[in-house]
Amino acid sequence: MTVTIDRSYRDLGDRPLYHVYPGQERPQDAFVQLGQGGEVCVGWSGEPSGNIPESVWHRQEIRIGVAPSLTADDIDDLLDEVEPLLKRVHAGHVIEWDGANHVGRLDEDAHEALGMLEQIAGEWEPTVCCDEGEDLVEQLPASAREWWGQLAPGQQDRYFELANVEGVDCALEQIETDMQSEQTD
Repeated sequence: MTVTIDRSYRDLGDRPLYHVYPGQERPQDAFVQLGQGGEVCVGWSGEPSGNIPESVWHRQEIRIGVAPSLTADDIDDLLDEVEPLLKRVHAGHVIEWDGANHVGRLDEDAHEALGMLEQIAGEWEPTVCCDEGEDLVEQLPASAREWWGQLAPGQQDRYFELANVEGVDCALEQIETDMQSEQTD
């Protein structure tokens, strides 16, 4: 069976899956989606709460989670690598009535391919521009250096990711906001 990959995400900028709603700290969940007819697209969850559409809940359409900070080139590379697996999943995917809903079912080969696809997509690392992260640390104001040093590495990663996606100035503004917020608590 064939799949058709929609690459219109290339028109959405360098990191097309990276979206943070106002008031939220983390980007929305991002995914590769396989439709009933073999259409493949990428996107991010339109719900701040992480809700999913009924068609995904019932596996009529299949979503595979990916890192929201993937670049358009990363997405191209990922989709090129997993296209054979997407074809296997599509070939073994059927929609059946279960007495209450139309639900998607996978045959054994499709189930195996989906597991492999989820593993590859979950391990796919976004391209990180180390220069932006280094610039961020170098540009920290003196007042922020002690605060920065007390952050766990995982907490620092959030700011590095922001610097790589939105730029160093945006990351520095967020650091200033977070420092002020902690001082008023």
